[in-house]
Amino acid sequence: ALKEARQSLRSKIFKSTILSFQSFERDEVEQKNHTYLTAEWLRPRIRQLEDKENKEIKAQNTMMKKNKDKIGKLSFRKNSDKAKRILKRVFTKKKVAKVTIEMKTIARRIKQFQKENYLIKKRIKKIKELYGKRRQALRDQAFLRSHSSVRQRSYNPKRDDLIVHTTILLVPKRGSEI
Repeated sequence: ALKEARQSLRSKIFKSTILSFQSFERDEVEQKNHTYLTAEWLRPRIRQLEDKENKEIKAQNTMMKKNKDKIGKLSFRKNSDKAKRILKRVFTKKKVAKVTIEMKTIARRIKQFQKENYLIKKRIKKIKELYGKRRQALRDQAFLRSHSSVRQRSYNPKRDDLIVHTTILLVPKRGSEI
């Protein structure tokens, strides 16, 4: 009977190496590890990445805003020159060229700034993808770390660990009269 009792009490205990927690269920220990790592280890690192990402995106957006301002000024200049030339052609009845060299250079510069803005948008998209991958890598690392930070121990009770505990019940005999 003692042998059977020892075998029935034999069990596996899972212990966290990160926290002072142990349980008979591995999933429970892994979940506690993951919760702790997410709160204490992962959040600050993700916040740092997001701050860096926002800083880089902000720098790109300021460049794009400056380019848009330059495009606006150049467009205004180009359109005002065009309007002046049209008025000159109408009122003086002189043959005036529709487009001047200066207007062509302005148009080229406008296209250059538009192309630069397009490239900046692409750069912003790449920055977002890069930091998204880095965040996911951190999450994966936390997941793997929470699963690998579990140690398994088996508990085999020794003869000295067991005590005999009995309960005596007093019941009447069958067929006896009360």
